[in-house]
This record gives sequence, structure tokens and C-alpha cells, in this order.
Amino acid sequence: MTPAQIERLPHVPPMYRGIFERCYNGTASRPDRYRAKCLDCCCYQRVEVTQCGATACPLWDIRPYQDGSLEEIEPASGPISDSTAPDSQREPPPFHKCQNP
Repeated sequence: MTPAQIERLPHVPPMYRGIFERCYNGTASRPDRYRAKCLDCCCYQRVEVTQCGATACPLWDIRPYQDGSLEEIEPASGPISDSTAPDSQREPPPFHKCQNP
């Protein structure tokens, strides 16, 4: 992992940390990489990925959760964050600007 990835990983919600670890380590599947990018873009909100209006995005056609399902993500293998706040109350990482496209 790069220093930037190591710094960022603790800010990823625990339920998505496993996907991001696999992406950073180069072991993620292609769908996992798409899922990670879409979740990152939408501040880790699966509903926002489903309702994404960024139709100019190269991943828009293949974004996850298009069928409205919110299937569970494989949990992270690493330590879990102290934060117990729901995703909607959690602050985004300091280096990520969340905005609607």
C-alpha cells in the first residue's frame, strides 16, 4: 500500500474496509474495484450509488446496486473503527470532498 492509502484506510467505514484493502493490495476483483470507486464517490452511501445521476461517469452503466439491492459487503478483516455513528452522521475523510454530481 502507498502511504496515502495507509493514511486513508482508517477513514473507510468498517463494512467497506475489506474491499478497499483488497483494492490497495491488488487482489480485488474488477467488480470490487468498481464498487469501491462508486462508494468512494458517493461518500460510502449505497443508496446514493443506486440513485447516482452522474450519467457522464464512465462507470455509470456498470455501477453496483443498480437493481436497488443493498447486498451485504464482505466485512473487513482488519480492526474495526471506534466510530459507532451511522454512515449518515459520519464525517467523510478529510481529503475527500463529497458532493452530488
